[in-house]
Amino acid sequence: MSQRSIESFLENIRTNQISTNKEIVYVILKKQAMNLDEMRQYTGMKHQTLTASISNLMDEGLLFQYKDRFYVSEPNQVELLQAQRKLERYKKWIKAGEREGFFEQREKQLQTTTEYKCHS
Repeated sequence: MSQRSIESFLENIRTNQISTNKEIVYVILKKQAMNLDEMRQYTGMKHQTLTASISNLMDEGLLFQYKDRFYVSEPNQVELLQAQRKLERYKKWIKAGEREGFFEQREKQLQTTTEYKCHS
């Protein structure tokens, strides 16, 4: 989400124009930090709907998790939290690639291509 989109989102919150699941989750957590089970009980949202909203808010730097609870971030934390979230996702992507053997396969492909070009 761009900075402009975040500002628009926060303006909807300030003006009480709350209509999306993401906005509902944000408003609830702004009042009180909760864990996932508490949020599910409080909102009645399905697990997947709730976790998608939380994940999006975390990607945007508007929420963070400490232990099992989710908290609304302060404005001066948003950029740092966005960067941390991107790094976490990148590390997970790398780990999944290593687990699936993607990098080994790609390395072999590159070696084969290089050897072919060297011997041609």
